[in-house]
Amino acid sequence: MAAIGEVTGQEIRKNRDGAADVRLLQVRMSNDSDIQTVQYMPMSGDDSPPQNGDLVVVLSIGTAFQVAIGLQDSVAPSMPSGEKKIYSRDSGGNIAAFINLLASGDLELNGSANTAVRFTALQTAFDALKADFNAHVHTNPEGGNVGPAVPQNTSDITGAESPTVKLL
Repeated sequence: MAAIGEVTGQEIRKNRDGAADVRLLQVRMSNDSDIQTVQYMPMSGDDSPPQNGDLVVVLSIGTAFQVAIGLQDSVAPSMPSGEKKIYSRDSGGNIAAFINLLASGDLELNGSANTAVRFTALQTAFDALKADFNAHVHTNPEGGNVGPAVPQNTSDITGAESPTVKLL
């Protein structure tokens, strides 16, 4: 039998066999006094627990075991067919951070106001500019070169690289 319930709390404890940590939800079922504890069963690779007030589908498995297999939160759907949004929520249930996976193949991280930089290409161009700057000399009107107009540039942009974000 399937039913819909509202999440009222949660905790991580050992599963009923005591072998693994699982997320247990407290779910209000048919009325305010009907609070049941059910194991949350998210999709593989997903650790996005529901918040209090989210709705879950509760399935009975056997006579004494129930699982919650899906949820509906308070965030309004916004993505067209074929696209996906992955997001976190603050304590008020509002989107705090998100990744949009678009049908065009683009990724948006917290919006689309800026673009990402391929650091290796940027560093190559920056190093070439720095080399040109350092090789530049001024000519003395009376003849000969007077050397660089300013001290050699030792700028370095390696500190700007984000090694945890990778691009194609």
